Amino acid sequence: MLANIRTGKETKIVVVVDDDESVRESLEALIETVGLRALPFASAEELLDSGQQGHTACLITDIRMPGMSGSELQTRLNEDRYKIPIIFITGHGEEKVRMQALRAGAVEFLIKPFDDDALIDSVRAVLSIECGRNCAGKLYGVPRRAGIGRIGLGGRHSKTGNRRAGGVHYGV
Repeated sequence: MLANIRTGKETKIVVVVDDDESVRESLEALIETVGLRALPFASAEELLDSGQQGHTACLITDIRMPGMSGSELQTRLNEDRYKIPIIFITGHGEEKVRMQALRAGAVEFLIKPFDDDALIDSVRAVLSIECGRNCAGKLYGVPRRAGIGRIGLGGRHSKTGNRRAGGVHYGV
C-alpha cells in the first residue's frame, strides 16, 4: 500500500522527469520504497501533456534533456502558475544554471551521483511543507526521520559534500 499526501479530496504525488530510463526507474523505485507514490515521465513535454501538474506535490527533474530542458519546464510551470516544489538533479553542476534554478524557485539542486538519503530527505521536507500548507500540518502515512527540515528549504544556502556517492548537495 502506498502512502500519499492527501489534501482535501486530492492525492498528491512525486513526479520524476528524466530522459534516461534507468534513472527514471531507479528514482521511482527509491521513492516507492519509502512509501510514497511516484509517477515517471520520459520528458517535460510528456508531463505537460499528462495534465498531472495539479496533482504534483514534488517534481524531481533532470536539467539537461532532449526537447524541453528541466529549466524550461520550471519556467513553463511558473508561467502556468503551478507552484510545484522542484528538486533538480544533474550530472553537470554549473553554478550559473544552479543559481538560475534556485532564483526561479527550485528547492534543491543535486549533482549526480547523489546520495539516496539526501534526495529522500529533500522530498520528505518538501512534502511536509506542502502538506503543512494544504492539510493543516498532517502528513498521512508517510514515515518521517529525525532531522527532517535540516536539508535545504530553510531559507539559507548550504553546500555539503556528499561523501558516500561522491556528489555535491546544494540546499537553499
